[in-house]
Amino acid sequence: MAHFVKVISVLSIMLLCYAQAKKIRKMSFETPKLTDEEQESNVMPKQYRCEACRGISLEMQKALTKKINIYSSIREGKKELSEDQMLDLFEEICDKKDVFAVKTVEGVLELVYPGSKYDKHNGMRLGGGVWNYRFVAMCSGFVGDHDEIEIYRAHRNNTENGIFNLLCPKLCEDDKKKQKEEL
Repeated sequence: MAHFVKVISVLSIMLLCYAQAKKIRKMSFETPKLTDEEQESNVMPKQYRCEACRGISLEMQKALTKKINIYSSIREGKKELSEDQMLDLFEEICDKKDVFAVKTVEGVLELVYPGSKYDKHNGMRLGGGVWNYRFVAMCSGFVGDHDEIEIYRAHRNNTENGIFNLLCPKLCEDDKKKQKEEL
């Protein structure tokens, strides 16, 4: 009799799970479909440049905050990071691998990176290879255009948005225009 009760219990649980599963939306994972430019170009495709800049500025912000917080005198504003520390830190940031990838989210190809809007969404990420090169090229380009000290000062003056405000306004102009048109 005890065996019969166990079997009935297991069957009841399985039936309940099946009923619950029917209510859940079907999830599917598909490999993102890329255009020729997205597959082959060494330059970040235009439609991803603003989001890529946002990702790079976020990586810089996190790394600078972490480095600054190591030293109480720097954290408290009594001292600054040395030029050598900044050079090493920005080199480390710009040499990162596997930061960017693309993912199909609700039928639209999106650039994803740690901390991005779609990073935690379910879906298959396609990264590495040319995406690593694009990240390194953009990051190094920003450091070359603005130098480490200018980026560091932008961060110290506005911890949350300083780097983004320094690096990204021109790249994000098209995104702002597009958002206005959609309204």
